[in-house]
Amino acid sequence: MAAEMNKFANEDLTAGPTSFTDTLHVNVSRPMAVITVTNGKHAFVEYRAAVKPTFPTK
Repeated sequence: MAAEMNKFANEDLTAGPTSFTDTLHVNVSRPMAVITVTNGKHAFVEYRAAVKPTFPTK
C-alpha cells in the first residue's frame, strides 16, 4: 500500500491536495481538528494550523 501512496503528488483528495514520499507518510502541513471527549461524546474545539516541522539532515 505504501508503494502506491508514494505515487501521490498533490493528489486531489477530500482532505485537500496530498503528497507522500518514501520518508514522509503523513501530511505535516494540513491543519488539524482539535476535539475533546467527555463522557464518551466527541466535540469539535477548533482547527489548529500546522507548524512547519524541521527534519534532521544526514
